[in-house]
Amino acid sequence: MERQVSGWSEALSAIGSRWEKANADKARITELERILGRKTLEIEILK
Repeated sequence: MERQVSGWSEALSAIGSRWEKANADKARITELERILGRKTLEIEILK
């Protein structure tokens, strides 16, 4: 029984770290989109 519990906690912690990484990637992408969006606006204004 104890072995099964430790397997679950390992699985959950692996999922948790992937989830954190995915959220960090999403934040990075959002930041890039924000920067690119601003650049696009600047280009539109300069035209």
